[in-house]
Amino acid sequence: MTAKSTNENVAPYQVACIQAAWETYNPNIHGEYEGETFKRRNLRRMCDYIDFCFAFGTNWPPVKLICFSEFSLGGVYSATTTNEQVKKWQAITMPGPETDILAEKARKYDCYIAAVNHENDPDWPETYFNTAFIINPKGKIILKYRKMNTAYGCNPHDIMDKYVNPITGKKDFFPVVDTKIGRLACFVCGDLMIPEIPRMEAMNGAEVILHLNGGFVHEIAAMALQVRAWDNTVYIVEQNNAGAFLTTGDFCGKNGINPTYDATGGGQCRVIDFYGRIIAQTPDRCPQVLTAPIDVMKLREARKQFRMGIYGGDSITRCRTELYRPFYANTIFPPNKVFEVGFMTRLNDEGVTRRRQEAVANRQKTMNYYSEDDVK
Repeated sequence: MTAKSTNENVAPYQVACIQAAWETYNPNIHGEYEGETFKRRNLRRMCDYIDFCFAFGTNWPPVKLICFSEFSLGGVYSATTTNEQVKKWQAITMPGPETDILAEKARKYDCYIAAVNHENDPDWPETYFNTAFIINPKGKIILKYRKMNTAYGCNPHDIMDKYVNPITGKKDFFPVVDTKIGRLACFVCGDLMIPEIPRMEAMNGAEVILHLNGGFVHEIAAMALQVRAWDNTVYIVEQNNAGAFLTTGDFCGKNGINPTYDATGGGQCRVIDFYGRIIAQTPDRCPQVLTAPIDVMKLREARKQFRMGIYGGDSITRCRTELYRPFYANTIFPPNKVFEVGFMTRLNDEGVTRRRQEAVANRQKTMNYYSEDDVK
């Protein structure tokens, strides 16, 4: 694939953030795993929310992008859950039965739908990925971003030398797709702690970056999102849940009771403009739909200018890339280590713990300072 612009003019539109309480814990309170029935319950809620976005006539500007939070489909699991159990009960194929249903909604409403779930990839049968995906109005998956700062499963850096992005067919770690609503990219939950991820996507041309979150919320994270938008002259859509069920299917299925178990995560859905200003946000953690306008053409006009002062222009034009190359040439977190120690078997297993310890040791080696006593 080569870079090309499919749309020189992008009409203003609205993005809808679905801040919902999802049945997130698989296994449930009795330690029982569920497969298709679990995912069907969450998928039904997802479809209801999509229908709701178009239930009351035509919005102006129209809703063209609908976002769901991490774990809103297949759920997450316990620290003792094994790789095999995740692949069997929680992960899905993409495309597959679940994404096909979302694709029907995308076609029906002429909109883009973004979500995240753990993915079974037949090219990597020993593991799974935490994959953000975007479906276009034709019902096609047009982007896959595999989470880098993972706590579970595998990420592309773990298999860096052999990794190929399944959509672009090349070693594309930070994919950006040009669409009728602008150039879109994703990052997931704890990726927020790695400022290089949205920077690489912005360098690749991203205009609207979706941070598809799974409860990762605190004051510093909220401020970091604004900084990421300002640093990179991008819209950032912060998508989070309203909380999580810790229930059985019988308990929450028929009677519609939605107890929220997760008392620390959730909430703070927001849309941030390309100067780091919050233009819309949810006031609390209650289930709700947040909408906000996106004007890509205004962003493109800003990017034609060198940034001067607090507002105006493109931040990245100030990036003196040559200065940073020597530092980034050093290895901190080691790549490709799964080929030596094996794929993660469960959360924080011995293999990943050893790699993290190696990263701490490598960090000490990258420091290059001098002593005041050496100054003549």
